[in-house]
Amino acid sequence: MKKALLDLKMEQVMKAVCDVAGLTKEAMQGKSRIRKLTEARCTYLNLLMKEGRYTYSDLGSSINRDHATVLHHRTRHLYLYKVDKDYTYLYDNCLNQYRCNSEEFEEVLHTTTRNKSLREKVADLKEDIKNLKKQHKDEIRKLENDKKDLDYTILKLQKENKMNYYSIR
Repeated sequence: MKKALLDLKMEQVMKAVCDVAGLTKEAMQGKSRIRKLTEARCTYLNLLMKEGRYTYSDLGSSINRDHATVLHHRTRHLYLYKVDKDYTYLYDNCLNQYRCNSEEFEEVLHTTTRNKSLREKVADLKEDIKNLKKQHKDEIRKLENDKKDLDYTILKLQKENKMNYYSIR
């Protein structure tokens, strides 16, 4: 009975991760080391470590890996969750998918997707501001050079005008 419940939990977590990451169970259990897959596996293993009582060997065998891979993903998760926004987004959405029903998850997913989109827009706007400031500095520099040229021309004309004034007398 207990093993059946644990297997059911594994299946539910696998389904949640596959749904959110857009992957198949076969891909998760395959040999590919594409980043999207390794991060999904990392998410899967860490959700199971958080939500259930499994041995590292059991966790590893559920995705055709050994216990050392599980240890590696545990360490990697701690780092990625702090540093990588995309991984954090994936992990949090998988956790929400697993814990919530479908309707609630769709609302959470929509909100987090919107927030991610807004963060990207803010980053783009910051980049635009940076570029505009650079253009502004270039324009100011150009205007200052033009002003210097005008001042020089005015001084030159004033000098000629003085010379003409004295030569007429």
